[in-house]
Amino acid sequence: MYSEDQIKDFYQNYRESLSRQKESALQNLNQQRNNAYSQIMSGANKAGMMYSNFPTRSKIQYDMGTYTPAQNKIFTTYQTGLDSLRNNIVKYQNSIKDIQDAIAHLNTLSANGGGSNNSDTLSLLQQLLSQYSNGDGSNGPGSSSGADSGNSGGGGGGGGAGGR
Repeated sequence: MYSEDQIKDFYQNYRESLSRQKESALQNLNQQRNNAYSQIMSGANKAGMMYSNFPTRSKIQYDMGTYTPAQNKIFTTYQTGLDSLRNNIVKYQNSIKDIQDAIAHLNTLSANGGGSNNSDTLSLLQQLLSQYSNGDGSNGPGSSSGADSGNSGGGGGGGGAGGR
């Protein structure tokens, strides 16, 4: 099991990773925009229209047709990654609580003398296992989605959320 501090560290590290991906994508997009603006100005200069409103119109057309949609996609991808991360952290925390509750229940049964029946204990453990099994032999809630919060050993995996 992971402690609350480990979960918070994972969350913060993953969030910082998403932020770095977003910033890198924005820098790349801005460089593409600068290159396009240079081409627009060069083309206008060759046509003798450098000081007309042709370059301004072309820049606006580029921004509206290419730059703004790409920028929106970057921000949407970032927000989707954050949402996925938050959802997976909540699922994982709920799973921890369920397991802790089951352990407390088993301890209560054992303390009251009712836990000596191995079939009761086995039945409860099988219920937990089926509830948190991913069908591939690994355990952990939400590990097949974008932010691998369940079984990554404390912080790997899950690159899909920010890299779409």
